[in-house]
Amino acid sequence: MYTMSIITNFNESEYLLFLLIYASHVDFKFSEKEQQSLKNLFPDIYSKVERKFYELNEAEQVVLLTQGMLEPSYKDRVDNFEKLMQKQFWVNGKFCDFEKAFLKFYKQLSAAV
Repeated sequence: MYTMSIITNFNESEYLLFLLIYASHVDFKFSEKEQQSLKNLFPDIYSKVERKFYELNEAEQVVLLTQGMLEPSYKDRVDNFEKLMQKQFWVNGKFCDFEKAFLKFYKQLSAAV
């Protein structure tokens, strides 16, 4: 039996940045504007979290996102996370269908966890 365990010591800011990097990829591109926006918001931790993001395959990335949702304080922050995600989606000047679908999925997953 195979068990996948993603071990991280992410604090809330690192988890949020990881989520925003993941969300920025849902339209299959991570533009310079999106990258710069996140570097400006999280200058001290961007490199560390981006490196971790690219070390993981997509399944592991989703596991890390859902593990973060299991943190006791997560439910108190989900609305803020969603607002920041929407703001990040608009960095390129549009909120595409892929991004809308991911936001809907994220809201449903957050409610289910």
